[in-house]
Amino acid sequence: MRLHLFFLLITIFGCSSQKEKSTTIKSSSKQAIQIDTLLIDQIMLEDVNTSYVTEFYIGNDGINVIDKRFGWIFHFDFGGNLISQSLGQGAGPKEINTSYIDGFVQLPNRKMLFMGSSFDIHYHDKDYERIQTKQLSWLGSQNPNKVRKGPGFDPNEFLLYTLDYQNMVLRTDNNGYFYIPINGELAHFNGYTSHEYYQEGRILAKVAIDEMKVVDLLGTRSKKYLNYKYLGHHARFSYDIDNQNMFYVSHEIDPLIYLYNSSFELKSKFGVEGKDMDTSYTEITELDPKKIRNLFFNERPKLGWYHHIEYFDNLDILFRSYKKGIEEQLDGLQIYKNKILVGDVSVPKGLKVIGYKEPYFYAEANSEEVTDLFIYKFKVFL
Repeated sequence: MRLHLFFLLITIFGCSSQKEKSTTIKSSSKQAIQIDTLLIDQIMLEDVNTSYVTEFYIGNDGINVIDKRFGWIFHFDFGGNLISQSLGQGAGPKEINTSYIDGFVQLPNRKMLFMGSSFDIHYHDKDYERIQTKQLSWLGSQNPNKVRKGPGFDPNEFLLYTLDYQNMVLRTDNNGYFYIPINGELAHFNGYTSHEYYQEGRILAKVAIDEMKVVDLLGTRSKKYLNYKYLGHHARFSYDIDNQNMFYVSHEIDPLIYLYNSSFELKSKFGVEGKDMDTSYTEITELDPKKIRNLFFNERPKLGWYHHIEYFDNLDILFRSYKKGIEEQLDGLQIYKNKILVGDVSVPKGLKVIGYKEPYFYAEANSEEVTDLFIYKFKVFL
C-alpha cells in the first residue's frame, strides 16, 4: 500500500459552510427485491508484461487496463484479446512523464487526466497525445498562520487539507470540472483526534480543468462518525456524478447514500444495510501510532464496510459494493433502481462495477496480489 502523507501525522504528532443547508431530509429504505443472484462470468485477459497494479475502464470498443507503475494502457476487446497498447513512461508526446499513476478519469470529450504522486496532473487527448503536464494549483483565500494555530479556523481553508492518495477516485462533471477526494492531516484537524473534522471537514476538491486549479471544497463526512471517537481508519467514502451533475456519496460505515446537487445541497438520502457485515469497529480514543497502524492494516481488512458506488444514467441503476468481513467467503453488491433496493447479492471478494456495454455490466476485483488479469461481466434483468 502506498502511504504518502497519511502517516506523516502519526510520526510527527505525539463556521459551517453555506453549501450544505440544514433542511431536514428524510431517508428512504425502500426495497422491492427482484434480484437474488447474479450469473457472473470471468473473462481472462491475454497475457501482457504488466506490474499487475492496475485500474480498469470500459470503452465503446473494449476493456482498457492502466498499468499504474509502468504507465501503459492496454486495450483488449470484450473477449479479452489484446488489440494495442498506448502511453508508457517517458517524455515523448504520446508518453506519460510520471513515475506512478495514482488516479485517472476520462472526460466527457474522451480526453484523459492522470494524477501523479506529487500533485502533478497529466492531460492527454483521446489519441493519447500530451496536452500539458502541470502541478495542481492549491490556492485559496487561506490564512496559513490562522490554519496552523488550531481552533477557530474556517473549514473551507484550503491549507487544512491534502489530496487523499489512499482514495484517489477521480470523477468529472459536464461543466469543466473534475473532483479529487481530500482529507485533513494537521495535528488539530484529522480523523484520529478531531470532532470538528467529522462535523465540518470537507471531502472533495473541485478542480477547474482549464486552469488545473482547485476552486472550491465540498461536502462533509457522514454524521454517523460523530457516534465514535474516532474512526479515522474507516473514514473513506465513494462517490459518483450523473449527467445532471448530481453527486451520489456513500461513506464506509453508513448504510445511507446521499444525493447532492452541483452546489452540494442535500436533496435526498436512501439506502439499506448490507447483509452479514461485521461492523464491530474499534474506536481510537488516543493517538497511538502503533495501534492506528494495526487497525488500518490488520483489523480494517477483516471488517465490513461500503467501498464503491457506480451510477448508470441511461438505466437509472446504481451499484454499491460492500465488504462483509474476513469470515465471509464472498462480499456483497447492492443494486438500486430509482433509489429503491432491487437486489442485494453475494459476489466475489472486492468486486466493484465499473462500466456497461450492452447487454453486460463489467466489474473488476483486482489487488496488488493478483498475478493474472481478468474482469467480470454479468447481466441485470429488471
